[in-house]
Amino acid sequence: MKIQVTIAGTSTTATLQDHPTAQDFLTLLPLTVSMKDMFAREKVLNLSRELSAEGPKTQEYQAGDIIYWPPGPNLALLYRKGDEPLGTDIIPLGVLDSLPDTLLAPEDVQVTFERLD
Repeated sequence: MKIQVTIAGTSTTATLQDHPTAQDFLTLLPLTVSMKDMFAREKVLNLSRELSAEGPKTQEYQAGDIIYWPPGPNLALLYRKGDEPLGTDIIPLGVLDSLPDTLLAPEDVQVTFERLD
């Protein structure tokens, strides 16, 4: 499933995985939020509700990953890869098809997630 992600006015697409957590995320769309920059590595937001935690869990990630962290419940757009795993289980939701410069700036940004049907 493809979605459109608009970050501070610049749009890209993302490919979501096919599992219950990603499907539950789709039910929130369209979604426009302010995402906080954390650790000069990711943009994060605290979701208004928990998503299904039935998706695959991992501690590994790559720049461009869209992830869900159930304890938050947080959604994150990862834009920089660190040398170590995150240290906690995350559920990968999908991957951005490109990393816009607006995502790479170490500041908070407005992000819109929309379905592309």
